[in-house]
Amino acid sequence: MSSENRHLVKLFTAIALLSVSLIAFELTLIRILSIVQWYHFAYMVISVALLGFGAAGTFIAVFKEFLIEKTEILLPWLMVLTSLFMSLSVTISQTPLFSFDSYKLFSDFSHIWKLIATYMIFFPPFFCGALAIGLAFVKYISRIGTLYSANMIGSGVGSLLAVLLMWWFFPQKLPAVVSTLAFFAGVMIIPQKLRAGFSLVIVAAVALLSFFYISSPLLNISEYKSISKTLNLPKSKVVQRESSPYGTIEIVSSNYLRYAPGLSIKYPGIVNVNNAAFNNGDWVGPLILLQNDSLNYLTYSTGMLPYIIGKRKDVLVLNSGTGGQINTALYNNT
Repeated sequence: MSSENRHLVKLFTAIALLSVSLIAFELTLIRILSIVQWYHFAYMVISVALLGFGAAGTFIAVFKEFLIEKTEILLPWLMVLTSLFMSLSVTISQTPLFSFDSYKLFSDFSHIWKLIATYMIFFPPFFCGALAIGLAFVKYISRIGTLYSANMIGSGVGSLLAVLLMWWFFPQKLPAVVSTLAFFAGVMIIPQKLRAGFSLVIVAAVALLSFFYISSPLLNISEYKSISKTLNLPKSKVVQRESSPYGTIEIVSSNYLRYAPGLSIKYPGIVNVNNAAFNNGDWVGPLILLQNDSLNYLTYSTGMLPYIIGKRKDVLVLNSGTGGQINTALYNNT
């Protein structure tokens, strides 16, 4: 294989890895914002990503001659910077200085500036990554088909990889994990003659990425989310936490957590203390221990009305949560 072909293979692989990293990072941001705020902030991440790609295209159009001349040096730099910005952006965005709360946007105007700042914090990774991809397209225009296919393949793999990684890593650790792919992409295409000069950069980048993974930021969850309110109860704490593509499941325990909606004031007993489950900080339901008379309170709840009106052989339960309505149905021998 000629040196030119080897270079193109490395470039193809680097573009693919960078694309994997960018898409996985975009999905990671969506996941993080769905936890600290709510799921509808997905639009924010998508708009920032599109802004980064659009700004990179404009930047290339304006400074095309200079960028093409320096492509050999700029490509590895841009990919390594993309990697570092990915890890750094989430850490900065979760500090009290920049963490915004959507419920306070119209009551505390400082959160408007925090929201704008968050946009700007998430912008550099997408700008640098898109600039590297666009610069490769322009510089090697004769190979645009091959490079574009690498971009598309990487983007597809990135979406699948992000879903798989959510089974193994908590959201706050994912930025450091997916950013390593962009880092390896940059290291892969460092020209032979420049490797000595890049050695210190590589060592520093590895140290920073390792630090961001080990010291992953605490997610600053909105005080208006269900889990934040529950954790305000005395002696409440998270006793178990699991991650999956469906969300981050957390189990909260408290000696004061009792849940019996629609319960009559004539109920003579005591409602048992139960743990509660949350998904991405949103209430899912109580975890009721099925033992002895733990379901007797259902007789005094409004949920019994359909079964008092008539006997039910089959019941369809939608959005069952932790199974409260299923317990009611089973309690009535349905």
